[in-house]
Amino acid sequence: MKRVKTMTFFSPLFFIFLPVVAWVHYHLPDKYQYLWLLAASLVFYLSGGPAFAAGLLAISLITYGAVRGMEKAGPKRSATFLAGAILLTLLMLVLFRYGAAAGDESSVLPVTWISAGFLPAAWIPAGFSFYALTALGYVMDVYYGRTEPEHHFGRYLLFVAFFPSILSGPILRADKMLPQIRAGRTFDYEKSRSGLYQMLYGYLLKVLVADRLAPMVAEAFDHYTDLSGATLLWGAVLYGIQLYCDFAGYSAIALGAGRFLGYDLPVNFRQPYFATSVADFWHRWHISLSEWLRDEIYIPLGGNRKGKARKMLNLMVTFLVSGFWHGSGGNFLFWGGLHGAYQVAGNVPQMLRGGKSEPGTSKQENQAKQGNQTKQTKQTKQAMLGPGEEAVSTRGVLPHLARILRAVRTFLLVDLAWIFFRAPSFRVGADYVYRIVTSFHLRTMTYYGEYLLGQAKGDLALILLCIGAVFVLDLLRESRYPVAEKIAGLPGLIRWAIYLGLVLFLLIVSVRYYGEAASTFIYARF
Repeated sequence: MKRVKTMTFFSPLFFIFLPVVAWVHYHLPDKYQYLWLLAASLVFYLSGGPAFAAGLLAISLITYGAVRGMEKAGPKRSATFLAGAILLTLLMLVLFRYGAAAGDESSVLPVTWISAGFLPAAWIPAGFSFYALTALGYVMDVYYGRTEPEHHFGRYLLFVAFFPSILSGPILRADKMLPQIRAGRTFDYEKSRSGLYQMLYGYLLKVLVADRLAPMVAEAFDHYTDLSGATLLWGAVLYGIQLYCDFAGYSAIALGAGRFLGYDLPVNFRQPYFATSVADFWHRWHISLSEWLRDEIYIPLGGNRKGKARKMLNLMVTFLVSGFWHGSGGNFLFWGGLHGAYQVAGNVPQMLRGGKSEPGTSKQENQAKQGNQTKQTKQTKQAMLGPGEEAVSTRGVLPHLARILRAVRTFLLVDLAWIFFRAPSFRVGADYVYRIVTSFHLRTMTYYGEYLLGQAKGDLALILLCIGAVFVLDLLRESRYPVAEKIAGLPGLIRWAIYLGLVLFLLIVSVRYYGEAASTFIYARF
């Protein structure tokens, strides 16, 4: 049975839905706003089919009930309710999330073919693995004293089902989102304007870069046995860029929609390919998931407080959990394990120098668990992600060159892991890497035009121009240049000429390539 298509950020109806929701939202008294947003969120989500309500209501009732049970049971028995919520959430995750992998030989879970016998595809709720972490994180935050319980089920359900974030995140944290829901929002022109600007940037990332790279990446990975290793390396690099622009584009649209409604959602990306170590990369990539894993997996396992060997084990376990969350295939487990190995290897030099990982104090860990990133100490920020890069002098050429080389090294390590993330199985991923190493043949790639990967030279030039623009914008942000503020400060005529020019360019590209690439987001399948 084919899954019903859910309303997405690219659905024509969404461009009517969002402003109508916002207009009514701001005209309602604060105490009724949550009811309207809850109704809008359910309409948005259940457009994929009423069966989606099963997963959403089940996880919401389980986690809400677990917290109410904790309150009544007291400290001594609250762990029982926490364990029950975790177990039931994991069971639902295996059933719903990995039930979709029925017939996938790469899966390490037999439940994927067992569930296929009684779980229709239309019953597998979209975005479950994202809002399940939002809901489970709430239970753990209450258990560890990081946030106050929400007694009103309607407000709690809105927290779990908030439509800008329900399909692919960012993963919300209760201590940040629930107070905003309780207080209500008033219209702020500057905030709404910046939200629309952020949404526009997200659409540009998705349409102008990610969707244009999709057929090239597919050509490389679908026909890897027919291409030279140099072309496969080129395809892997393009996939790293595609994935970034796709997921960062989605996150920008989600954050922008939230801001348009008056809500501040967590930032999910911060120039990840400018990272100078893999540890630094995870401070910048899918930040809401990284912080969730740190707070709910790494620190409860003991973090860096129980010795160096235990710290390494905790890092490996945390990243294997990350791989499993992305999928049950051996390729995802290897991807997570490889990043865990990177983290362990990154700590070896510090161990050889005799440096000690300072144990986090309870106060520091509580700050990390509260998600208070702006006030965290450097030590607590490193709790899961390992030691970051030390600040280097910006004077002279050599420090800049050294930073560039570290960033290139980090990108290559991350991109190696992306090959397994993109491949349909571990075997294909390993074979892809093997062909890069053993059949490089640079001349075949350049002289015979393999680098085009099915695109015309003019189209590839346009794609590379757009990639260059993204790189420059990220470089400006990395340099803390206030791009958005500078544009907002321009004279109205110039500012609107820029906005309208970008929208027009977006429409032209969309019309020209209409039907060539689906507008579904890569992370929608997770």
